[in-house]
Amino acid sequence: MKYSIRFPIFTAAAGIVSMATLMCAPSANAQETPAMAKQIQQREAAIKPGDAAGHQSMAQYLFNNHLYDQALQQVNEALKIKPNFQNAQLLKNLIESQLKRQSGAGNANTAVQPSNSTEFSAPASTAGGQRLLTMKDVYKIRFWQLQRRETAPIEGVILHRRKTLLSFWRNDILRNPVFQNRTLTRQDYQHFISPNNFNRQIYLIRRLGSKKYWDKVEIKSDPQVLKIFRTDIQPIVLQSCGTVGCHRGQNAPGFRIYGDQGSNNTLKTYTNFLTLTRFSYQHMPLISLNNPRMSLLLQYLQPQELQAYKHPGKRGPMPLKYGESKIIDWIESLRFPPHSYGITRHTAKTPSAATTGASK
Repeated sequence: MKYSIRFPIFTAAAGIVSMATLMCAPSANAQETPAMAKQIQQREAAIKPGDAAGHQSMAQYLFNNHLYDQALQQVNEALKIKPNFQNAQLLKNLIESQLKRQSGAGNANTAVQPSNSTEFSAPASTAGGQRLLTMKDVYKIRFWQLQRRETAPIEGVILHRRKTLLSFWRNDILRNPVFQNRTLTRQDYQHFISPNNFNRQIYLIRRLGSKKYWDKVEIKSDPQVLKIFRTDIQPIVLQSCGTVGCHRGQNAPGFRIYGDQGSNNTLKTYTNFLTLTRFSYQHMPLISLNNPRMSLLLQYLQPQELQAYKHPGKRGPMPLKYGESKIIDWIESLRFPPHSYGITRHTAKTPSAATTGASK
């Protein structure tokens, strides 16, 4: 069944730090305005002695405003207090990469090469080997990645619709404190279960329901974030690192990328999406929802001299001409905080040292 109703109800993804200013950094340090100088003074005054996070946050603010020299001073202060502060070290690498881009040279700003460790990490909650997802898995990802403003009508069904909605109405809506102070009538119930109220039903099930209701929802169309992944992001990944001898094929080191040709196109696309959003190397995510600009995916696609973190092994992905801001916008549009989707059997493989060194 197809419902041609737009989806205006979902709450916007919260907590995402905007990285828009990072997309258009100028080629030189910006000039302080009086208002900015006052803001900087106030922020610096609020940093307490020994507050590494405060200095790192100040450095991030200065970096976002293209004041790279001052940002470097602040991040160095953070690292003096906490030498193993990973976020500060990453930020320092980005600052130095930006300063190197300005100067065009300088050995002091060489990008950091990860240690010789060859272990690729995946979430501890996953188990078993990497596999192709099922359509049930796809429905779960779609359900949790639906956004407040979908650009196309949503297609989907609720299994055993009337029975499921009646149970949800009685056990979840009527017992929820939000609705207990309202006088809900039979007419309200009839309106709620109407096929024309599909969007509202999904919203309330996602917000107030539990797994037994979530699993009854099957979204048949791609949410906007998955449409963009399919048409814009995945082709970049396939061209740069989804090739034979890299992350393509059964013996691929670290994780496997599936080609988008042939059968099971949707299953392959969603498997690739889940792999990229879950995989990390040395505790650094390929896709960072907290700080999209620091995603390893973006770092590895940069020319080597501009990478804050270099790809492990002898080979890395081929740098491509691509829309960096498009990738950052896409990462920022993903659900935050991330959801497990109830998918626990999908994980990337951990290669041997010999495999990693030979293949990459």
